[in-house]
Amino acid sequence: MRGRSAAEARTPFQRVLMLEPDHLAAMVHLARVAAIEGRRDEMLELVGRVLRTSPEADQALAMRALRAYAVGDAAGIQAVNTELRSARAITVASAFADVALYSGNLEGAEMLARGFIEVVRSPELRALCHIQLAHLALAQGNAGQAQEELRRAQALDQAWGLETRGLLATLPFAAPDAAELDRLRRDLAAWDAAAVPPSSFAIFAMHNDLHPTIREYLQGMVSLRLGDLAAARAHAGTLSAMVPRDGALGDCLASELDAALAREDGRTAEALAILDRARPRLWFQLTVASPFFCLTSRRFLQAELLREAGRTEEAAGWYGSLVQRSPYELVYRAVACDRLVQLG
Repeated sequence: MRGRSAAEARTPFQRVLMLEPDHLAAMVHLARVAAIEGRRDEMLELVGRVLRTSPEADQALAMRALRAYAVGDAAGIQAVNTELRSARAITVASAFADVALYSGNLEGAEMLARGFIEVVRSPELRALCHIQLAHLALAQGNAGQAQEELRRAQALDQAWGLETRGLLATLPFAAPDAAELDRLRRDLAAWDAAAVPPSSFAIFAMHNDLHPTIREYLQGMVSLRLGDLAAARAHAGTLSAMVPRDGALGDCLASELDAALAREDGRTAEALAILDRARPRLWFQLTVASPFFCLTSRRFLQAELLREAGRTEEAAGWYGSLVQRSPYELVYRAVACDRLVQLG
């Protein structure tokens, strides 16, 4: 959220292990840091150390999944998949994130998600799996499959399915699909977001009471992508009036829409100032578990604006910090890498 890599945590976590050699959380975080830095052997050594230290810890199953998928261990994959089918949803989500982000095996992450769909009965959990599969499909360049997964998600949970459709249809680096954007505009206009009942499912509950805010933001972004700047500005005004300026999600979404409009008008410096004024103040776990709280499109916008302003070193920091902690960032991996290459 500050345009800096999670890999900067390496030294303090290493210091933790100097003081407390069996500190599990430090080992888990260092394994992820090693993966971010491309140090595969070090990652595997740290995973092994976690499992030797506490084979029954909360993170052990996710770590076993990471190791099995990273090395292509067929027997290990079968074993962890069997365990995950009866594990808690939060454990499955953690394993999915680790495999998708750090194993280098997106096909394995897809296999994991599809296997879980086969055994869960909760419509919300099934919708979540389809949403994750949609992100994986787009990360692999399969837009048609992503649309099919989103249709299935929306049939199971209208709010999350529709919101994720809007988020992925307005990706800032993709060519706009005018037909889908028109459908989205109609669907969002017809949707009574205020009537969405609160969810008791931990992952979906983070959006309780936020659906009207998310709807207004998406309507503004859809209008912007369609080139309807008057409508986009109207939605931006409505959204700004709805949310306090407190660094919470609503403030972050409103400032992103305002900055995107300023950029559209060629006001790069003003767009950067808008984002700088509205610094996120979000609980870390939310930024991992929600495609909206992770603010990936806003962070990418910050990087793009800095690049356009000639502030290339800062831009590189923002591009480099993408796709390090949430699986909902995966769709940005290719374009972030391309931008870093361009910046040299």
